[in-house]
Amino acid sequence: EACGEGSEAVAREGPLRVLVVDDGAGSRTTVKAVLMRENHKVDVAKNGEEALKKVSKALFDVAIINAVLPGMSGGDTAASIREAESSAGTRPMYIIGATSSSDQVDECIAKGMDTTLAKPLKSEELLEKLSHLAAPAGQEVVRNAVKPVREESSGGGEQGLDGDGKTPATPRMVPKCPARILIVEDHWANRKLIEAMLLQKGHILDCVENGKEAVTMTSAVEYDLVLMDCNMPIMDGWQATETIRQRRGLNVSVPIVAVTANAMKGDRDKCIQAGMDDYISKPVDRKTLYEIIDKWTMVPAGGESPQPSSPTR
Repeated sequence: EACGEGSEAVAREGPLRVLVVDDGAGSRTTVKAVLMRENHKVDVAKNGEEALKKVSKALFDVAIINAVLPGMSGGDTAASIREAESSAGTRPMYIIGATSSSDQVDECIAKGMDTTLAKPLKSEELLEKLSHLAAPAGQEVVRNAVKPVREESSGGGEQGLDGDGKTPATPRMVPKCPARILIVEDHWANRKLIEAMLLQKGHILDCVENGKEAVTMTSAVEYDLVLMDCNMPIMDGWQATETIRQRRGLNVSVPIVAVTANAMKGDRDKCIQAGMDDYISKPVDRKTLYEIIDKWTMVPAGGESPQPSSPTR
């Protein structure tokens, strides 16, 4: 189905705010990365219940919902979203169902979704639908084609988002530099160490000492990335991340990287569940830190970057 054939879909100017709902961590991460490289603002949920909580606290332009979810199905999630929109009188979001059978397509449309895409999702098809939504009225969007993010398949090889191993011709992606980064760390020595490493790369930095200060800063300043310590006084990193993710306004979808001394799988899972996108272990390794920053701040080559300014300490 062509984008725009849904009940009330309209074009929105600028980047879209997109909610990706999928119980597969790999799928969520892959789709999020593809959309963020198009400068869309992305949040994720692993099931219908979590998606409804996020929708109740933030306005989204688009939801991409897997048809099959644990507990509440993708169709039922869409139906609940439509009911909430009707009750609140809010602008309907455009809902795309990710399906793997014709029966799922029928259910998704019957439950209020605007269109569907077959799984595995093809990046070009997904971005084409979103490009129409993001077009200013009467204008055609010229969109940057992006290279599908690649992830390891179960067979040990690599598979693109398209699922066919083929990579379309795309512009080169480069790390944004300078990037504006918020360092959240209560330990003075650790904070100064990370700050020194990033200043060597020319990044623009702000530094705070606890989660409460991080929540305040992210409500006022737009960041490209947040480095978040987990164990801090007043408000820890997990609480701060949950607060940032659940509110409206700036930095709802900013990449947040946990900086943690705990390398256990359970601790890493706790970071992801709180809404963090990645993690790095203490003591912080310079090479690993640079790789993490590069990974989450990629932009098309030749794009404009802000001029560096004096860091805030």
